[in-house]
Amino acid sequence: MRKKLFILSSFLLLILLIYTSCSPSNNNKSANIYLEKTWIETIGGDTIKLNNLTGKVVLIDFWATWCPPCRASIPFLVSMYNKYEKDGFMVIGVNVNERFEQMKGFLEQERVTYKVGYMNNDLNNLYNVTGIPTFVIFDKKGNLIKTQVGYDPSLDKEIDSIISEELKK
Repeated sequence: MRKKLFILSSFLLLILLIYTSCSPSNNNKSANIYLEKTWIETIGGDTIKLNNLTGKVVLIDFWATWCPPCRASIPFLVSMYNKYEKDGFMVIGVNVNERFEQMKGFLEQERVTYKVGYMNNDLNNLYNVTGIPTFVIFDKKGNLIKTQVGYDPSLDKEIDSIISEELKK
């Protein structure tokens, strides 16, 4: 009888240890992989980290100058940024494979006022961008709320509505 009781209590102790090691800890670390892993080096040499942007609604645009739909989306993004920036909206353009010299004239011509940066391995692994443009929208807490691959002007109202609603929260 003692042996069975010992085995049973050992088994229950083992289950308790496994349960407590698997339960979430209270060390205030974010479980949001996007907040932890998203960093972008800008063309100005700054580093933007998504976890430093909590409190803002963020749209990340993966794009290239040689991509016609990307080029078509830029005026819309500039307009959205100018419209909502004062309310806590941020656009970050992430160029997928070009150097600054290749982007410079285009950015000036389109009067891009938001931050522009470069693709990196962390972004590539995390977002697995399969087509451009790709818009990724985050709420004020850094939660991914929308991914849109491709662009057509018919999407403008939907994206504007998402951003407007998120800014009100």
